[in-house]
Amino acid sequence: MSASEIKGFSVRKARKAVNGFFDVLAKQLRQGRSVKVPGGTLQVIPQNRTRRQTLQRLTNIRTGRTEQRLIAYGQRRRVIKFKPTLKLDFLPPRRVKPPTPEQIEMLQLAGELLGEPIGYQDLISLYSLVNRLPKPTETLLLRLRELMQRGNSFKGAGITRFLAAVFDLHWIWASRG
Repeated sequence: MSASEIKGFSVRKARKAVNGFFDVLAKQLRQGRSVKVPGGTLQVIPQNRTRRQTLQRLTNIRTGRTEQRLIAYGQRRRVIKFKPTLKLDFLPPRRVKPPTPEQIEMLQLAGELLGEPIGYQDLISLYSLVNRLPKPTETLLLRLRELMQRGNSFKGAGITRFLAAVFDLHWIWASRG
């Protein structure tokens, strides 16, 4: 059994569905209609070109005679244009850095103090309390460890009271060195 059969379609049925989709798409575009697809719209737009004429040497197969004729190429052609929706994002996905061991320890300490897991936004709020100090990560870790050693608990008190308690430990900061 193939992977496509596990998902519910045999290879033959999948090929038939895909070919049918593209047949309908091509038919609609040949008729000059716009087709909405996920991510945007396909449109047929006529473009004007300059008319070209060239002399070509042609050989009549029956008589074997060679003659020259003036051949003119068309003035218009149709071009398929994709118009993306405003929601379509062409930027590459942002790479998220994995958390450092210090950040993991901070999240664990803050989660234990609050009695619930702490989110990334709350961690940013904690950083904003100490970001002007020389070593903000170490300073924040020292303050959280101090709160744990004192046996403080902020279960049910909320993040605001917890942030105030961390800020009140203003004399604790990591020295340069």
